[in-house]
Amino acid sequence: MLNNYHPRSAAIYLFCWFILALFINDLKVLTLMTLLVIIINFAEDRAKALSKIMLFIMPLTLFIAGFNLLLADYGQAVFYTFNMPLAGEITIYQEPLANSLAMGVKLLLLISIFNIFNLVITADNLFSVFGAYSGSAVLLAVLARRMVPWLGSEARSIYEVQTLRIRGAEADSLLKKVKNAGPFLTNLLRATLESSLHTAEAMQLRAYGSGKRTYFVPEKWQSRDTFITLTALTVLVFFICDPFLAELTGYSVFILPIVLTGSQLAGGLLKQ
Repeated sequence: MLNNYHPRSAAIYLFCWFILALFINDLKVLTLMTLLVIIINFAEDRAKALSKIMLFIMPLTLFIAGFNLLLADYGQAVFYTFNMPLAGEITIYQEPLANSLAMGVKLLLLISIFNIFNLVITADNLFSVFGAYSGSAVLLAVLARRMVPWLGSEARSIYEVQTLRIRGAEADSLLKKVKNAGPFLTNLLRATLESSLHTAEAMQLRAYGSGKRTYFVPEKWQSRDTFITLTALTVLVFFICDPFLAELTGYSVFILPIVLTGSQLAGGLLKQ
């Protein structure tokens, strides 16, 4: 699992997956990459988080692909023709069908990669990713990542209380909804400022030794991290130089995601 690797090597590894998923448009390669990334999700948390996300993403993906097929009027090979009321005869071509499926698979692939990143790179691990270059921007990113889930639950609680206490909080008209949004935003801002104040006080107390002691656990860079990082960077070089290397060596882009997945498995067998 990627949790056994250093956060920096895991981030570089996932960045390589992201670049490949972003620029590859071949449906077969994208399908292979999606299957491999889903396997990695199963290895991390049995794809529990990914399955929850897919409940919302799959209908959206199918809608976008279907809508694109109905509007696309380019292509040479006819796949299917049918009549639709008020629209007449609609022809579906193979080229837009392949493009729609490729874009849908690419969306699923990118979301799966981001889900792995969210599982492996926690808020505290961001400091390990940037190392000595962790400045105020990284600190703000860590604080923001910690506060966003809390802000969502706090907003839900405020809305429930407002619905019970304010008469007509669930108004039907747009004007009443805008009026009811005023107290909601005010309470949400107040709760956010209070949380920020508590965080600042805790940071100040710990800095001067007046609060609870903070323990830091060093994360060592191991041989497996070097192996997976060099493999990911090599795959990126091969992908960037794809036209030249494909003509010179005859390799296929299918090899790249397989090499990435194999490097993760092989790295886990290396000694610490």
